[in-house]
Amino acid sequence: MRKIYLCMVIFLICSVAQAQYKKASFLNKSGRTYDLGGIGHFLSGGAGTFPGIYYSYGRDQGKRTFQWFDLEVILPTKFSYNTVDKNNPRTAVTVTSKSALLFLYRYNFAYYLYNPENSESKFKPFVTAGVNIKLKTFNPTDYELKPANTEPAKIADFTGFSMGVNAGIGGIYALTEKFGIKVMAGYNLQYQKNPDGYSAIEGYTIYKVYANHPYVGLGIRFTINGDGE
Repeated sequence: MRKIYLCMVIFLICSVAQAQYKKASFLNKSGRTYDLGGIGHFLSGGAGTFPGIYYSYGRDQGKRTFQWFDLEVILPTKFSYNTVDKNNPRTAVTVTSKSALLFLYRYNFAYYLYNPENSESKFKPFVTAGVNIKLKTFNPTDYELKPANTEPAKIADFTGFSMGVNAGIGGIYALTEKFGIKVMAGYNLQYQKNPDGYSAIEGYTIYKVYANHPYVGLGIRFTINGDGE
């Protein structure tokens, strides 16, 4: 129950932040930012690196703080993990499969390490924190088992709604007044409830593919200056 309340609080924070952003954007176009880039999620336990493509929209008016929202698609990626045969725990089993598409919606808040109004440096480092929502996806259906004809005691899971929090560092290098390169790196903590039914099946455990992990991102940022015209 406490985890459900936490998810509700995070969702409320995202909703309020987005409402404030839309209100401010309606009154003034200056400072709007748009990003397009790639991100790597370095998952443990045999999952490997999941590549993603993200689109961001936010607001940066040259103050110490700024914010943005990410819409990200994590591409299908081959993964593998080790378990045992459910019917013969002494037999080691390797499960290999390919992930489904993952969809993320994320809110980020950032703080520049120095005041950009008092510096002429083209590189602006920042620290950031955010929350994300992973939308429901489908489990892969094609598994390769070694040895064959075994029944893995650990089942890979992508399904279900999950939420997470992330924190990290980054920087923006200004190429021109409107275009810049944005780099990010950090760590993501992800909570996902076990899918219905699995917990009631004796002898099975869940392998959560999109679990806690570090990440690195690189993209291009476009900023609207003045009145946006």
